[in-house]
Amino acid sequence: MSRVVCIIQARLGSTRFPRKVLADLNGKPVLQHVYDRACFIPGVDSVSVAVPWADFGEIWRAAPSVPVMACRCADEADVLRRYQKLAKRCDAVMRLTGDCPVLNPVVARRVLELFHMSCCDFASNDTRISGYPDGWDVEVFSRDALETADELATEQDDREHVTPWMRRNLRCVTLRAPEPWTGPKKLSVDCEDDLRVVREWLSQQKELDR
Repeated sequence: MSRVVCIIQARLGSTRFPRKVLADLNGKPVLQHVYDRACFIPGVDSVSVAVPWADFGEIWRAAPSVPVMACRCADEADVLRRYQKLAKRCDAVMRLTGDCPVLNPVVARRVLELFHMSCCDFASNDTRISGYPDGWDVEVFSRDALETADELATEQDDREHVTPWMRRNLRCVTLRAPEPWTGPKKLSVDCEDDLRVVREWLSQQKELDR
């Protein structure tokens, strides 16, 4: 059986909404919501959060129940290297981001299943083309793909965003939404208005569950 680790990427230095991963969402930090939902993804063996070294203390204090990892890198913007250093003892990595507090564990499981069934290097539900809302983004790639990308990727965008080099150069597959999405197109948090949209959407879901 392959071992799959889920690593949530988070930082405090967002330009549009600084410290957004620690913003309050219904009594918990945004990052806590992402972690809690990630723990419900079937097929994932462990979940942790990768942060820049400088952000470790503040994030850990704000969300003490979240397992936070950090490593010293010469360039804090080199997130690809951070993943390479932290994704140890695994066969595959699921990459999530800390600004997606309504991540869908069922969709994440489907991306992981597609990765296993397709024998590919990289699988995702690229929300730019898949029909899923922005905020349900999931990427899965092999440990070998991560090592290769870290070795060969040189462009700043490739290193800061982890997977663009893989998308261009490796065997990739995309999970498509089975039916049109009728909810908000954007459920990730890039600004304070996005946080308001997410709060309203969560409130609507609670009403539907009653």
